[in-house]
Amino acid sequence: MRKWLLILSLIVIALFIPTTIALAATSADVTVKATGYICGAPTLTVTWISDTELKLDWTPGADAVATMVRAKVGSMPEDRNDGYLVYNGIATTFTDTAVNLDIIGGDVYYKAWGANSDGIWEEAGDTTYIGGAGMVLIALFALAVGVSWMASRSTYYLLKILAGVAWIGVATYWNNNPTPLFAFDSAGHTIFYILFWGLAVAMFFMPMWYSKTNASGEKTGRMNIRLPQFLGGQSEVDELKERQRMATTSFDRRDTYRKRLNDALNGRRMRK
Repeated sequence: MRKWLLILSLIVIALFIPTTIALAATSADVTVKATGYICGAPTLTVTWISDTELKLDWTPGADAVATMVRAKVGSMPEDRNDGYLVYNGIATTFTDTAVNLDIIGGDVYYKAWGANSDGIWEEAGDTTYIGGAGMVLIALFALAVGVSWMASRSTYYLLKILAGVAWIGVATYWNNNPTPLFAFDSAGHTIFYILFWGLAVAMFFMPMWYSKTNASGEKTGRMNIRLPQFLGGQSEVDELKERQRMATTSFDRRDTYRKRLNDALNGRRMRK
């Protein structure tokens, strides 16, 4: 009986000892890593005060005790090392005076992150941006004015077309890049948009407008719609020569005035 008990004991020990060792070895190789909740992201807004002053306001997220705001021109800051630092602290508002929208040709992007009491930053953040189209708009406007001035002093038809295209460029950029003073769909924005398109149309029709002096010496404006040469119309030079040939000269006008004066004097003598 003792012999069988001894054998049974050895069998039990042989079955359980390897399993215990295996479990110990497996548990020793397990590594658990988890990232928990840090804090909520802030809610960020930007308000235009002037081209060199942009007011930033934010509401801290839940459990956040500090806020970092960074800015970048042309694209959103990728992380807390990208762009330039605007603010880092416990306040909820700040005015960025390190920008100049009149010089910056693109948008200025802002991003804010929140930190908890242990100084750990959340990664989501909140973003906003504001347009800085002033310098580009001024350059396009100056180009359109310059080409229009040259076109008004020249008989070159293509130059007038280029002036019209320049004003279309101004109108398009104005519509796609609203300025802080004139928000999109505001009355001022719409008025200037229509004005720029009106100047473009006026430049296109400028070659068709000319003045003519009548028999009494008065100048009158007329619209002349000239067909292109490939449709059988005259060239601008040929049309100008034809217009000069048919126009009255100064000698013709002087003779007309002299005749009218003589008729008036003769009529007065006859009445006497």
